[in-house]
Amino acid sequence: MVIVIIIIFLMITFLVWLIGYWGIASIPFERKARSGQVKVACVGDSLTYGLYVRNWYRNSYPKVLGRMLGKNFHVRNYGLSNRTGMETGNRPYQAEKRYRQSLSFAPDVVFIMFGTNDSKPNNWRGEKEFIRQYKKLIQSYREVPSSPAIYLLTPPTPYYVEGKTEGNMKFEIRKPEIMEIRDAVIEISQEWELKVIDINRKTDKHREWFTYDGIHTNVGGSEAIARTVYDEFKEEFQTKRQ
Repeated sequence: MVIVIIIIFLMITFLVWLIGYWGIASIPFERKARSGQVKVACVGDSLTYGLYVRNWYRNSYPKVLGRMLGKNFHVRNYGLSNRTGMETGNRPYQAEKRYRQSLSFAPDVVFIMFGTNDSKPNNWRGEKEFIRQYKKLIQSYREVPSSPAIYLLTPPTPYYVEGKTEGNMKFEIRKPEIMEIRDAVIEISQEWELKVIDINRKTDKHREWFTYDGIHTNVGGSEAIARTVYDEFKEEFQTKRQ
């Protein structure tokens, strides 16, 4: 009987972990935007979704950002774990229902942050190819009829797990490629005259903002990202704040 209880407990624990890992994209948590609210879509991978963030639904960076912006803004989290910005990646965001939902949301503002999973050996195809494919993703938001303001976020700085100092990081994330992606995002923003928010630079030398794996943010990291986005964004929409 004890063994059965242990097995059931382990199965439930694994299920909870799996739900958090892949995201709960199909459950309609979001309320509808009220008339007059500025609709904000936060698009990205697990770092947007809030994987491993304690009480992720409240403490993911989009949720924190929403509280900072106030009731004149309706912020939705369209992050999905383990997804890439490149359509040739092993799990491209463009193939997901969540991507289509972010477009049909008709946002007024879009924050886009990919790159962490694109850096993996099985996904990376060089900076030039990343730029080509990432432009295609960004362009799909530029073509949304609501003509949203688009902000590009560079991927956060990755860190090693404790005791490791070389080679690939957890989940095969690679820092040199992350830095190439940072440069690529900045290049796209300059070429297309889009606003860039350098989360990579903001999170540099802040290992304390990340969980044990060095890749995913904790509550402090989510708050830091939200604050950085808010500070860059607030002046343009100051009149709409409380």
